[in-house]
Amino acid sequence: MDNQIKSFTVKKSGRLDEAIADALNISRSKAQLIVDNGIEIKGRNRKASYKVEEGDVLNYTPLEEKPTDIVPNADIVVPVVYEDDDIIVFNKPRGLVVHTAPGHDTDTLVNFLASQNDKFKFDEEEMAGGRPGIVHRIDKDTSGLLMVAKTPKAEKVLQADIKEHKVKREYVALCWGDVNEDSFTVDVPLTKPNHTLRRAMPSPNGLRAVSHFTKIWTRNGVSLVRCQLETGRTHQIRAHLSYIGHPIVGDMLYGNKEEHHFDKGQVLHAFRLSFIHPITKKPMVLTAPMDDYFKQAINTFYIEKK
Repeated sequence: MDNQIKSFTVKKSGRLDEAIADALNISRSKAQLIVDNGIEIKGRNRKASYKVEEGDVLNYTPLEEKPTDIVPNADIVVPVVYEDDDIIVFNKPRGLVVHTAPGHDTDTLVNFLASQNDKFKFDEEEMAGGRPGIVHRIDKDTSGLLMVAKTPKAEKVLQADIKEHKVKREYVALCWGDVNEDSFTVDVPLTKPNHTLRRAMPSPNGLRAVSHFTKIWTRNGVSLVRCQLETGRTHQIRAHLSYIGHPIVGDMLYGNKEEHHFDKGQVLHAFRLSFIHPITKKPMVLTAPMDDYFKQAINTFYIEKK
């Protein structure tokens, strides 16, 4: 392997990771791997968000070429809502983990994607990152629409569109309590969960997090609400609804830990995805139906108690 330090000159001011992706003609996810590996500008290592200027010289160590250690698993069932040569959109089942993690080495969406390598156009180095093409996140116990790019070009365009809020993600959630307002916005910064503190916590020092809610109905001590994400922080909807006193039904992390009726996780579903196709530029609107778990929860509360 050639691990000598290499360099290039920035041609356009902007974020460091974007400058790397443009200069080396790679995806943002691969550029992030290079940043994590160490990149020097003006004698100091910099983060991906560092603002570079035209003419800056970047010194970096090429990534070690190694094959992916992701175990392919074609037995995982993931319904496809839409697919073409550039993207694929799944209706992710509740309970399916997206990325590999301790205890989930072979049963994740990434393992399924690894079994479909012939459909994707990422090289081995990008595959080694463990998340090629996955442009946004969805929690393990949240069901619904998840989009994956099949080519580096589609991935790069979609990542930029998400950053610029051009991708509209809408969820529906069943939460505890009577929501009074017909529509409202929660604009509260959130910290990022870690291995010590698994919850995203409201904090003035957190990352900007904005969620827009619309009440659909309130009945028998619960409310069904629609949510549109303006930002995409980890656990954002769950943390914001808990913050305003309306935790999601079934959410043991942010809600009632003594609740036993809904033990398959939060009653939260990503039901609509609106975006511009990264290659054809055609407007796309995709929807996915609620699963049986969500329907059961609605029926439990919506049907008038006798």
